[in-house]
Amino acid sequence: MEYLLRFYRIGDDERNLLYLHDDLLGWFPEPNISRDFMGAVKINIQHNTLGFRDREISENKHGDLIFLGDSFAYGYDSKIENRFSELVADALKSYNVYNLGISGYSTDQEYLLLKKYSHLYNPSIVYLLYHHNDWYGNSVNEIYNGYYKPYFSVDNNKGTLQLNGVPVPKSIKHLKYDFPFIYDSKIAIWLTQILYSSKIRDVKLKPNITFDILLELRKFVEENLNAKFKIGIVGNGNTPGLTEFFNTNEFDAVVIDQNKSKEFFTSTGHWSKLGNQRASEKILRHLSFE
Repeated sequence: MEYLLRFYRIGDDERNLLYLHDDLLGWFPEPNISRDFMGAVKINIQHNTLGFRDREISENKHGDLIFLGDSFAYGYDSKIENRFSELVADALKSYNVYNLGISGYSTDQEYLLLKKYSHLYNPSIVYLLYHHNDWYGNSVNEIYNGYYKPYFSVDNNKGTLQLNGVPVPKSIKHLKYDFPFIYDSKIAIWLTQILYSSKIRDVKLKPNITFDILLELRKFVEENLNAKFKIGIVGNGNTPGLTEFFNTNEFDAVVIDQNKSKEFFTSTGHWSKLGNQRASEKILRHLSFE
């Protein structure tokens, strides 16, 4: 059993190897680290003083272009010099380009992340990479076999979003950092996961909560940050009614991964070097800079 659980790498992913528990967001990258990480390929991961896989904040007066998203934005399987945001930055010398992507995040966490850190930046454009699995992720408080996260519900009386599930409970994935000798065993992780998860009520909302979150995210960007809000749709999958929602509400959105050919993706389903190149070109055209 120990061998089989190790073979299937239960508990081994970037969210517990490179990230720490976060009371508000569920998990967040560990600041000031430099480590090798093995996905489809081995790459080196470096986090800045805030914890983002990004350069430090610049002091110059240029406007900021901020990318939000999940593992596609973070650059899973991507060397930093090949990542789409660095390619965009090379083409946009008049902008400070910052990548605030966090692996595994759904739109609700990306919204909370922006609200928490936006005061450190001077964004004129906020660009969200929306993945179709956000449709599910936004409707639950537990994901990826044991990671707990915040979630929003709609206050029917006020018609506004209400934040729930905070402080976020610490997952078994992060308990292994507190008790490394015990949780070196995959059997211990597996058994504790069963016991620990039974104490926390799983929440599952209507997936249309995604549309409410996108509206609130755009409102925050435009009214609080006085910035433009754009969306690039990435990865495989489908969000029911998304195109109609974007058209009805006049969202500025494009599909980045319309061509699903395998050369654009690694074996884990993330962008290859060619996929990052294509993404950067489509984003630049979307921004009207190419």
